[in-house]
Amino acid sequence: MSQEEIARRIAIAAHEGQVDKAGRPYELHPRYVADHVTSDDAKAVAWLHDVLEDTDETPAGLLAAGVSPRVVRAVQAMTRRAGEDYISYVRRVSTDEIARVVKLADLAHNTDLSRLPVVRRADLARTHTYARARRILIDVAREAGDDGVAACSTGRLRHLGTVTMETERLRLRRLREGDAAGLYAACGGDAEEGRYLAWNPCASMRATEDFVRMHVDAYESDPSVYGWAITLPRERADEAIGMVRAFNVSDGVLACELGCMVGRHWWGRGIAGEAVSAVVDFLMGGAWFNRVQATTHVQNVAATHVLRRCGFLHEGALRQATHGLDGRLADLAVYAILQTDWIGLTDAERARLAVHARRGTSED
Repeated sequence: MSQEEIARRIAIAAHEGQVDKAGRPYELHPRYVADHVTSDDAKAVAWLHDVLEDTDETPAGLLAAGVSPRVVRAVQAMTRRAGEDYISYVRRVSTDEIARVVKLADLAHNTDLSRLPVVRRADLARTHTYARARRILIDVAREAGDDGVAACSTGRLRHLGTVTMETERLRLRRLREGDAAGLYAACGGDAEEGRYLAWNPCASMRATEDFVRMHVDAYESDPSVYGWAITLPRERADEAIGMVRAFNVSDGVLACELGCMVGRHWWGRGIAGEAVSAVVDFLMGGAWFNRVQATTHVQNVAATHVLRRCGFLHEGALRQATHGLDGRLADLAVYAILQTDWIGLTDAERARLAVHARRGTSED
């Protein structure tokens, strides 16, 4: 009997009755991890990687059941010790050739936010921690020449589609046909709302309907389409008061652009910052973008404040790339955040940015 088959039987019995964060049978998690590694030993470790931490199984019991000493050592390497901080644990995992490849597959599944019916702040925070872990493991694996790195989807985007997210005040969800009227009322037909926009998708009711329909038609067939309605459940039920989207997606350089609109009635409350910070976490931690870029009219002070508070860095300007308020050509300011910028933020810095993102100016 193969090591994988021995491990599979042990894991299914050990995890019986357990469920994951999405409420699904826990067995599906080690099954996914095993399907995304190659060798028999790695598949065995994948099946068993949580049994020592989450069940009554012991190393001695695994050996007695026929699991090889090499597999048991790797499972022990993947088992977090009491009092061990997470990054120290990951560095220990990285020293075991089998464990580090299995851990990469484990993290790939753990950061798949499309598994969750609703993604919340705690879920987004975990992806940041997991991204730091992935970077450590990938660097070690590449230096060692591990073939398993390619199997863990490094160096390419993982499109998850537009998932529902909830923040402190907001619910970000897919656009619906019925949102057009509310979006036009909130964001369209208002010269003040569109004064800095090179293109206003809500400039007319017809344009708003077409924009919403474009997203609705694409959601199910194209997971690289990212467009969220911004809603304020405690005040406006499920009414769309704005939108945030990722567009110009480049699988080649793992990049996209970000755009956000919030109705003028809700300016000054930090809603744009709260929405943008959640979407950036999703794109970086869940979909594995390396670069998220945003451009704004150089005179749009409110937009630059939102971007800076969400961790974006000013990179320069595109000269005479849009029209100014007087109809003349004007510059666009370019802001971007890279995966390394995002991963490099400490928990304290992320908390500070989150607070700043929710502090509104007169126009965000």
